[in-house]
Amino acid sequence: MKNHRHTILIVDDEQLNLELLKARFSSSGYRILETTSGSETLEKAR
Repeated sequence: MKNHRHTILIVDDEQLNLELLKARFSSSGYRILETTSGSETLEKAR
């Protein structure tokens, strides 16, 4: 299992964008959280 250096929160309402960004950053070792709405984003950011 990779050690995650940092966490990135990706917010987009387009599933393809989320998938592309998640693939790009997770392959570099980042832990990814993803959301599709503002309210969900605020909840995860807490």
